[in-house]
Amino acid sequence: MDEFSFIGNSNIDSIEHLYQQYQQNPDDVPLDWKHFFKGFEFARKNYPMDGLHPDIFDKEYQGESADVVALIYAHFPKELRKVAHQKAVQWLKPGGRIILEAFNTEQINNSSGGPKNIEMLYTKEMLAEDFKELHLVKLETIKTNLSEGDYHRGQADVVRLIAIK
Repeated sequence: MDEFSFIGNSNIDSIEHLYQQYQQNPDDVPLDWKHFFKGFEFARKNYPMDGLHPDIFDKEYQGESADVVALIYAHFPKELRKVAHQKAVQWLKPGGRIILEAFNTEQINNSSGGPKNIEMLYTKEMLAEDFKELHLVKLETIKTNLSEGDYHRGQADVVRLIAIK
C-alpha cells in the first residue's frame, strides 16, 4: 500500500464524514487522515481562493512555490493540456508533488461523466510524457464507481498519477 492510498480508495461522503469527525476531535480519525486534514485546513487558511477555483492559464504563481499541486478531473483541450501540466510542474518546489486523477480514454464508453471529446481524456502514456521530468510514484488506470451527484454516478475509468519533482 502506498502512502496516498487512503485518498484514492475513498468516496466524497466518507471523506466528508471523516472531516466532520476531525473537526470535532482530530484524534478520532486515522493518523494519515489527521495529517491530510491538517494540511487541507492550512491551505484553506493561508491560500484562500475567494470562492473560485483558480484558472491554471490566468493565475500566476511564483515558480517553485508549491508543495503540492492537485489536478482533480482537470481536463484540457489537446492543445492546452501540455501547457497546463508544465505550469503545474513549474509551480512545484523541489520535492513537491503532483496529484492527478482524471478520466482516461476508456471513459468515453461510460455514462458516468467526463468530457465527451476523447482528445480531452488521458492515457498513462500521455501523462508519463507530460510529467517525464518528475519521478513517477504512481501511474495507473483503474475502474471505479462514482457517486458524486446526479451527473457523476456509476462505473468510471480513471487514471491516477502521483509524481515528485
